[in-house]
Amino acid sequence: MPVQLPQEVLEIILENLHFDCQSLRQCALVAHCLLAVAQRILFRTIYLVDVGKGRGGTDTFDKFHRLLEHSPHLAKYTTELTLLLYPPRWDREFSKHPLSHIVPKLHSMKWLSLFLGDMDNPITLHRLSTLLGGRSFPKLRSMVFVFLFLASMEDLFRICEWLAEGGGLKELQFENICVSNPTSSLNMVSNSVGLPRAVHLENLVVTRFQTSKELDVFLGWAVSSGSCLRFGNLRELTVGDFTEQSSEHLLRILDTARASIRRVNFDSDVPCLSSIPFDNFHALRTVSCCLVVHRPSSLNEWCNVLTQTKTLQLDSFIIHVKTHQRSAQEPWQGFADHQWKDLEAVVVNGTRCRQLEIQIYISSTKLDIGVLKGCFPLSHTRGHIAGESWSRSREYS
Repeated sequence: MPVQLPQEVLEIILENLHFDCQSLRQCALVAHCLLAVAQRILFRTIYLVDVGKGRGGTDTFDKFHRLLEHSPHLAKYTTELTLLLYPPRWDREFSKHPLSHIVPKLHSMKWLSLFLGDMDNPITLHRLSTLLGGRSFPKLRSMVFVFLFLASMEDLFRICEWLAEGGGLKELQFENICVSNPTSSLNMVSNSVGLPRAVHLENLVVTRFQTSKELDVFLGWAVSSGSCLRFGNLRELTVGDFTEQSSEHLLRILDTARASIRRVNFDSDVPCLSSIPFDNFHALRTVSCCLVVHRPSSLNEWCNVLTQTKTLQLDSFIIHVKTHQRSAQEPWQGFADHQWKDLEAVVVNGTRCRQLEIQIYISSTKLDIGVLKGCFPLSHTRGHIAGESWSRSREYS
């Protein structure tokens, strides 16, 4: 019999429960003893880490699979599933992997995150669909891939089309994508034929592709007539390390999402970012840019990026500046005084954003060192910025 507890007591218990991958037995015991509301909370988000089979027992996937077999009603509570798959030979028998029997039971799943780390065995659509039970996900809203190793870019297109079969996908993320044979994938756009069913994305994240050419190919496919992706409802776009060729594809995406796009996160050098007409997209509320500055004179160029927002009422404008400029004294002194004054003028007169955050990094071969961070709520500190020099209003991180 479940333990009947007052709601406030139950909430206190749940707030203090922390289950890791070794605590499924305790989790099952608590779920059995407490009310159904506790089961919904405990099994809403599941993290499974495949560490292989240890000496004394089976892996976490087996444990969770057995738990669902003994208490099948728990499956309906899981809406978010995060999977870390790192064993050495997990891909050799996909149909026998416990995951292929777990996922089909999770009919309420809305968010799925998949971390794959096997460089020796690139993923294909067949392997992925077999691993996930060979079914579409009608309730799936968000799909995240991290450390995805592919045989070709065509596999990436086919995976997108397979996910589109569910019909409800709203968020798609690809981070750290590698292709085993990149040179064979550069002309895949013309060969890709999208499925009739399209997905209207609200959030797209594509960062850390193996090369900028692979990113160009994906974005080119995304805006092509054969793509299953639609951007008329897009609210947030994140693209990392793109080139001038990618800028053309980004402009097509942004133009399609002109009425809906509210946040953009871009990582590129100054010329590419300068080509984005931010002031054309009046629904924008947050702009986050990581600018690569190779010389002090580039400071003038990325000031021009700021001025493009002068017609927008932004909630925040975030700039991360990466520079290789070094000096014997403080790193920012590699920039001339008049350049800082120009920046100060842009901050005060060239934007209408409520908050401007600027971070400058001095890049080394191994790491980026944060040396300066200024965060200015412009609606309240306009006089402060104008009245003091930049050097006296710095905040050090």
